[in-house]
Amino acid sequence: MAWGQSPCPVLGELGILFSGSGTVNHYTAKTLYGMLNWGMDAQTAINLPNFGALGAPTLLEDNRFPAGTLDWLRAHDHELTERTITS
Repeated sequence: MAWGQSPCPVLGELGILFSGSGTVNHYTAKTLYGMLNWGMDAQTAINLPNFGALGAPTLLEDNRFPAGTLDWLRAHDHELTERTITS
């Protein structure tokens, strides 16, 4: 969980409590990674494509990943399913 008034500026910027579906940890990790490693603001990081792995297949947000990424994953034996992913 992360919410405002955190001594960590990234968590403080988010200002929300994360809860929801089984893939919410994926969304949270994606957002924090974008903010901490790529210097994105919260909204830009949230807008990154969603993905999740709860076993096989790997779920990818439909029409959000470049063809080259999909090709690379398939070439490395990842079973992929593209679909609409909501929080």
